[in-house]
Amino acid sequence: MTSDQLRLLRAKHAANARRRRRMKRLGKWRPYVNAQPVREHVVRIHDDMGLAWYRIGVLAGVGRATIRRLIWGTPSRGIAPLRKMSPELADKLLNFWPDLDDLDATAKVSTAGTIRRVQALAVAGYSRTYIADRLGIQARWFQTVLYRDTMTARIARAVRDLYPELRGQQPPSSTKPERIVMERTMQRAAREEWEPFEAWDDDTIDDPRTKPWEHIRCHLDECGRSSVSSNRLCSYHERYFKERGTLDGIRPKRNGAALIEEATFIVKTDRLVTRNEVIDRALVAARLLVTEDALERALNRANVTLTGLKESA
Repeated sequence: MTSDQLRLLRAKHAANARRRRRMKRLGKWRPYVNAQPVREHVVRIHDDMGLAWYRIGVLAGVGRATIRRLIWGTPSRGIAPLRKMSPELADKLLNFWPDLDDLDATAKVSTAGTIRRVQALAVAGYSRTYIADRLGIQARWFQTVLYRDTMTARIARAVRDLYPELRGQQPPSSTKPERIVMERTMQRAAREEWEPFEAWDDDTIDDPRTKPWEHIRCHLDECGRSSVSSNRLCSYHERYFKERGTLDGIRPKRNGAALIEEATFIVKTDRLVTRNEVIDRALVAARLLVTEDALERALNRANVTLTGLKESA
């Protein structure tokens, strides 16, 4: 290293030290972070989505040299892959997951998102043959593709674009054969326990690591945990409702006092039943798994109203 190079290196280190001290004074200092999780994320994008390394950097807003140093290091100079990196670069890469529109038509992508969409459509009554006809491809070939691990981005995009259109419609059922196909499709979906539209978030449905209901939040006030089922409750609240007999574990012979106690809990915690400050009596009854008449009789015997239960201490 020449004297000029050494002087430049020392000046760079001094400038970095000054910046670090200034950011610490301002309370904005973020030290370098571990590069391993970032490297694993980038490798997962490359393997699952078939994107070239340089393309990942371009789409994430990171330079090609950064990707090269992160994945391979600089072997010619004996430098290993990065162990730490700036939090800004790490955030850019960790927050990036490619969209299907970022890929070439012939690029290979995971079938996870397409299978989830097809299964959700089956829950609504759309057969795979009908979907293939709408896509303009052979039904038998489409069936075969769905059993593979990867498919072309062209087919994945076609299913993605058709998905919202069919989601807003009813499956064809004007003739008896169409009704039979719809019923059999829905029966198979129920037998296989496929997830409905509501189980998936549009932004994460193509991510193979995403679990159903994971990005659908528990709908109870101030909870924020991930849901675990179609009840849109987290594991804690679902277990709580089951124990109280207001979910699957109903106690058919509850007395009036127990029913009022459970109604009080619901109107105080479930924001859906008190939308716009008006308590939805039908939804409260559905939560309790009783009829509205039965709920009304219990309230009359206790001489209370749902509004009074919500405002009670």
